[in-house]
Amino acid sequence: MKFLKSYIGKNGQRIVISKMSNDHLENAIRFFEKQKDKLDKDTTKYYYGSVGPQGEMAQDAFEGELRAREDFSSSLGVLLASLYKELKEREKN
Repeated sequence: MKFLKSYIGKNGQRIVISKMSNDHLENAIRFFEKQKDKLDKDTTKYYYGSVGPQGEMAQDAFEGELRAREDFSSSLGVLLASLYKELKEREKN
């Protein structure tokens, strides 16, 4: 698995994971877990809660939105794994 060394925060600033305090790491993990859970639940509702689009263009748009949601959820998963890895390494020391 590829781990991240940094990510871009909400204000556009690059945040280096290894320079985060333990509290910042724990808060970021909680925040991103909530975001990922919400996105996954919303994606499930989006997919199963609709009748389904009619027509080829509508189907393409529907599938594109679904792929975008899945890709973003996967990206959050990589970020969370990177944050957990850093926290675990600190706990070893």
